[in-house]
Amino acid sequence: MYLDDAVNADYLVYVLKDRVKNFKKVSQGSTIQGVTKRQLSEIQIPLPPLKVQQEIVAEIEGYQRVIEGARAVVENYRPHVVVDPEWATVEVGKACIVNPRKSELAGLDEATTVSFVPMADMGENTMYFRPKGCKYLKEIGSSYTYFKDDDVLIAKVTPCFENGKAGIAKGLYNGIGFGSSEFYVLRPSEAALSEWIFLCVATPAFRAWATPKMTGTGGLQRVPRSAVENYKIPLPSLATQQKIVAEIEAERALVAANRELVERMEERVQATIGQVWSGQSAGITSDE
Repeated sequence: MYLDDAVNADYLVYVLKDRVKNFKKVSQGSTIQGVTKRQLSEIQIPLPPLKVQQEIVAEIEGYQRVIEGARAVVENYRPHVVVDPEWATVEVGKACIVNPRKSELAGLDEATTVSFVPMADMGENTMYFRPKGCKYLKEIGSSYTYFKDDDVLIAKVTPCFENGKAGIAKGLYNGIGFGSSEFYVLRPSEAALSEWIFLCVATPAFRAWATPKMTGTGGLQRVPRSAVENYKIPLPSLATQQKIVAEIEAERALVAANRELVERMEERVQATIGQVWSGQSAGITSDE
């Protein structure tokens, strides 16, 4: 291996962090995961000339700047609707059916496959969700919450409610889903879009309004159904709703692009560090 008296501190940090991460992978399952002083002292690192080290650091830092900027977009974006005071205002309970009855499925073959959505599978601050699991209708217990495609689900229990667990059901098996009993299901009337209802209730404003009304003790506090039904939301014409939803969907597409950009840049960082360890970076030679 080529040795140079000068070592760039940032270069050293990048290559050691990568190697320490590998140590942690190997130590998974042990009682205490970590790297010992002896392991750290015995690590042999590729050491190209200082100029090459600086070029590698500059390349990685360029990727990191892109990652930080894109990640800021992903983490900080929240859809915002400017409410026109001329719009009608209605209670959620009048704009939606809250918790539609399971009797709608009466007579359906018990061998029908339906989607199953536990609370853990529901996203936070994301408009849509697609189910990961499924069950036969006959396997569904009476305590689970029923919903169908385009229904809006919102968590009612702490801390899921405060964390923004909510979403619009899409792509359900046979258009039918069941999930946690800790969901409220909102089925919009013909005067409202599912996306509009989501934009009105899956918001910090609604959470701030409903949180003081939660009942129960400790970690089992829940938003009462009456709080959901009585919450007043703006309800413009369908045409206006469609225009606003389209604008927000365009914004979400940009956010998704930034999320993909983060992933791509992280892959490039790893590829660059991988080339260092494999000796493929310019200026790295080995005498081993």
